[in-house]
Amino acid sequence: PVRSQAVGRALPRLELVKLTGGGDDRITLADLAGKVALVNFWGVWCPPCREELPHIAELYQHYSKRGDVAILAVSCPRGLNENMETLRKDTERHLQANRLDLPTYADPNQVTRLAFDELERFAGYPTTILIDREGIIRAVWVGYRPGVEREMRRQIDSLLAQ
Repeated sequence: PVRSQAVGRALPRLELVKLTGGGDDRITLADLAGKVALVNFWGVWCPPCREELPHIAELYQHYSKRGDVAILAVSCPRGLNENMETLRKDTERHLQANRLDLPTYADPNQVTRLAFDELERFAGYPTTILIDREGIIRAVWVGYRPGVEREMRRQIDSLLAQ
């Protein structure tokens, strides 16, 4: 993880809507109470994101049977005002082409990214935030490097053991 001023602080807001796949239609901080949540902000237009996403999908598969872990892949548009339908189609196309099986979410009006930005400047894609059962940010990863998914899994397991 990167050194982040956000670690140890509560994410002020989280408002996601379902983009593709199963899962809840909307997710807020209240829905995550008592769960460990990994929130991954990515985009189909971002090469490091595309490299990392299969590992996020593996984490989703690994933890999907547990009721106390949420793996949330948030597909982000390249521009600020991208059409939701375009985002959905581009995301679906990418998931199908790469045979990735995980639900994805959107962050309409960047509510969640702007909330993180209040704690620390949102520095680019992919950005992954690990939130504990109390809603406190425990780790932040910016960018992708091979093996980062093992670190994420270790941190998730460590929070689950607490």
